[in-house]
Amino acid sequence: MLEYWSVFSNLLEIFFGFESSVLQLKRIEKTKCEVPSLNNYSEDLCTLTQPNAATVLHALNIRYTSNVIHTYCGLFCVVINPWKTIPIYSDEVKQLYQHRNDLPPHVYSVAQNAFHGILKGGRSQSILITGESGAGKTENTKKIIDFILSSSGSNNTIGECVVTSGVLLEAMGNARTTHNSNSSRFGKFIRIEFDENSKLIGAKIECYLLEKSRVVSQSDGDRNFHIFYQMLSNHFDNPHKSFLKLSKKVNEYKYLRNDDPSIDDAETARMTDEAFSKIGLSEEEKIWIFQILSAVLWIGDIKFGERSGLDVSFVETMQEVDNIAELLEMKSSKLVDALTQPTIKVHDKLIRKNQNLAKTLSSASAMAKVLYERLFGWIVKRCNDAFSVDDTKSSCRNSRFIAVLDIAGFEIIEKNSFEQFCINYTNEKLQQFFNHFMFVKEQSDYLEEGIKWTQVNFANHLQPTIDLIEKPMGVLSFLEEECVVPNGSEKSLLEKLCSNLSGDSSFQKSKQSQKCSTIRHFAVQHYAGEVHYNIDGWLEKNRDNVETSVLDILSQSTHPLLKVLFPPVATNNPRARRGTITNSTVSFLYKNQLQCLLDTLNTSSAHFIRCVVPNYEKLPGKIDAPLVLSQLK
Repeated sequence: MLEYWSVFSNLLEIFFGFESSVLQLKRIEKTKCEVPSLNNYSEDLCTLTQPNAATVLHALNIRYTSNVIHTYCGLFCVVINPWKTIPIYSDEVKQLYQHRNDLPPHVYSVAQNAFHGILKGGRSQSILITGESGAGKTENTKKIIDFILSSSGSNNTIGECVVTSGVLLEAMGNARTTHNSNSSRFGKFIRIEFDENSKLIGAKIECYLLEKSRVVSQSDGDRNFHIFYQMLSNHFDNPHKSFLKLSKKVNEYKYLRNDDPSIDDAETARMTDEAFSKIGLSEEEKIWIFQILSAVLWIGDIKFGERSGLDVSFVETMQEVDNIAELLEMKSSKLVDALTQPTIKVHDKLIRKNQNLAKTLSSASAMAKVLYERLFGWIVKRCNDAFSVDDTKSSCRNSRFIAVLDIAGFEIIEKNSFEQFCINYTNEKLQQFFNHFMFVKEQSDYLEEGIKWTQVNFANHLQPTIDLIEKPMGVLSFLEEECVVPNGSEKSLLEKLCSNLSGDSSFQKSKQSQKCSTIRHFAVQHYAGEVHYNIDGWLEKNRDNVETSVLDILSQSTHPLLKVLFPPVATNNPRARRGTITNSTVSFLYKNQLQCLLDTLNTSSAHFIRCVVPNYEKLPGKIDAPLVLSQLK
């Protein structure tokens, strides 16, 4: 027996959460614990005789420093990012896991269990991969997909297209962040479909919450999406760049910042270029894509001014506008009017209104974001078309799927905004799903073995926070209300949240001040910690409005791809008469999308992988104990 502090002296203080952006540390009680050896502590943390923070971390540390990065913990597999290449993913290792079930913990073992569930003719299977940014979710997703496709042993064309789609989605949806050079800024749900004979028949990718605000603005230390830097890399020759109006260096574009020489953009550009061809895009279609991407960059560089005292904006120089107009095949004058003097319909008459500088800049940003978002969606569709499931086969009564969910993990960053709120809300729901699944299975096993057991709903402790967000007088409800009322504002939203939710145990007014009128924050107590959210920009992000005039010029363009991305705007749309169009609020659509995802997961047998960041310095062999412990809550 050994006191835990002699095993992990730095465990005398552990991280508990953020409070007013200051780390709060609390001393934990000293407890006796059993120190397991490398040979006898087992590969499952649940078999530790005295499971607590010290024994769990000690076991993980011994395994990690021995290059053993996989460990079971009951129903899920913990995978710690090694921050180096470990030779445990070869074809030989893959084949071992395909034919044996007595091997050590591995993501291949999780994938094999899911595939075996399909072979047995049972339910559809799902694999949920969670963890912080930089924990390795994307890489482990690729390994699992590769294993499943390899195990299916047939239809190599579908398998190759699925793998290829991953390259494109990384280019379009991933970016460098402070802690991760290849961070997924969207969630993806990949369904691999099998017929009643367990034969691979196709696949489908669904994407969630693309962080399109990144197109026009990035935090310090972050980059824009990879595709922009690839487009400007040395992979493409100067004539190609000249044709696309790419006349500047990376850091000269307003929408691009923090160029990273450690990232080989030329090599990833080559891979992306090849991937476009592999899913069936022609050279002409690739040019169309890059024309739109180049136009997005030029939108950020338009120089607007405002006439003194008149609240009237104008374009200072036309070069940027002319470049956009040529790339998107539209008239420069119409583009200027759409951004600075949009039209609205009043009693079936078109009325042109002048916009001030702030609104014009907002319109330009909205144009850039909607161009990128629809282009991203079109590329996802083309990927799905390349490995689509035959409708007659997918609708078969006995068809099943293995689904892999790779979605952003719980986030607490320097400035937590609407995007972090949606991500953390998602993780709250997924954690509840995990708790329910795990403990329901445990209780059913007890009942089968005749063990007396009082039924307990272990997901209940998460319900207060979920209710705070979802209930009729909750955060989402007030947000959507403020988005539709005249003169809605973030200040008014914050006042409503504070006055109506201050008695809720999961809601906190900002510790900076108890007067809601003077602050821009509120806090939510999530399962992983308290998060302070900055309310700035929430209404604009949630409304997701685009000026009708902007959509009009895009739909009237003669550019072949824009004609697909922007079909004509319906003239009888009531929102069009007001001058802006939005299908619905982002929060409303996403809440429904999330519920559909959970409904799908509930029809399957679930498997869980928890990816863990061992340290933020990206040092192999080093365990930052408080950091790891915070991720295993």
